[in-house]
Amino acid sequence: MRTGILDILLCPRCKTGNLRLRLGNSSISNGRVETGVLYCDGCDSCYDIRNGVPDLLIGAHSPSVQNAFSQQWKLRHEGIIAEDGEALYFFSVSTRAMQIWSTLFPSGKSPELVLDAGCGTGDLTAELANRHSQVQFVGMDFSETIYENARKHAETTNIDWIRGDVSNPPFKKMVFDGVYSSGVLHHTSNSRQAFGAVSNLIKSEARFFVWLYPLPHETRNPRYWSFYYRVRDWLFLGIGHHLPPRLLATVLRVFLLPTLLRGRAFYNSLTFVLFDDVAPKYQYRHSKSEVETWYREENFREDFQVLWDGAYVATKNIAAEARSE
Repeated sequence: MRTGILDILLCPRCKTGNLRLRLGNSSISNGRVETGVLYCDGCDSCYDIRNGVPDLLIGAHSPSVQNAFSQQWKLRHEGIIAEDGEALYFFSVSTRAMQIWSTLFPSGKSPELVLDAGCGTGDLTAELANRHSQVQFVGMDFSETIYENARKHAETTNIDWIRGDVSNPPFKKMVFDGVYSSGVLHHTSNSRQAFGAVSNLIKSEARFFVWLYPLPHETRNPRYWSFYYRVRDWLFLGIGHHLPPRLLATVLRVFLLPTLLRGRAFYNSLTFVLFDDVAPKYQYRHSKSEVETWYREENFREDFQVLWDGAYVATKNIAAEARSE
């Protein structure tokens, strides 16, 4: 991580906004911290830094939730449930990066600091960072995969990798020029709470892109979404997260063998997305009107847009900062 990231980090335990986390016992090279400790003088908490990643994750997180995502990305790295080429959830990483960027910054304005709230493998974060080298990105995730991200993308220097929780993000309020969170908040114990926590990080006039599981009847392909949810709810009875990840991956690969008729690329992608469907402990589905209400309650403008199934964006009200003071 850069030493400069300390300007926006916040102790997730005491949330003392007027205190900066203090760096101690650290190994620093070219302005980047490789190992060390962060101290909070407000509550005497300390947080380890390893492989350049500060661990700012606190609280009684469900081991099964953390393990599900850590194993998902590990199995992807190993090629066991990997999609072909640069695909991620059926879409190419480059295509998704362009969509998100044009959504967050439609005027072409160049931001300074952008957050990927729940970055997973970090492939999308890295794609955006490589495309926009003048912008500083922060990739945050609560799984162990965050350390692999830092190693894998070490040459992409305009990314800070942070281990943290979207429901309790370790950042000061209103510091990001744009935030996106794709396929993450609905896997927390409270989607609405997580949405609000991330919304607080966005500057006035900045935009927030979020992708959440939609209701089937509100999508362009209700048959697909009904099938997707039934695999979790009926085939695995909503308790697939209790299965060992490698066993679950094997069961899905066998279950989906007939889809090989549509090609191996389709088969691999469907296996990956169904693992993402079944493995997490939590999965909530939200209506368009529900999400629009969230944006309104968090003081976003009336420019709320539904981009595609489950994808939404709106701009933070310019008066948000004044009202929070």
